[in-house]
Amino acid sequence: MRRTWLRGRERVQKRYLIHVAGHNLGLILRLLTGAGTPRELRARASAWLGIVMTPDGGLIVLFMVPPCQ
Repeated sequence: MRRTWLRGRERVQKRYLIHVAGHNLGLILRLLTGAGTPRELRARASAWLGIVMTPDGGLIVLFMVPPCQ
């Protein structure tokens, strides 16, 4: 773990909580889209975005990214 200059246990715990939340967000992004960061997702040229109108006036947005090879 990285050394920290924060004083007090509560502030150190907040810092690590934010760190863990960012890591978990990256895992969720990778699971859903195949890219772990927004920049990596933008670099993928093979993403498809589809919008479908439902009969009752709803909107379905489909974001499809093929799995990495």
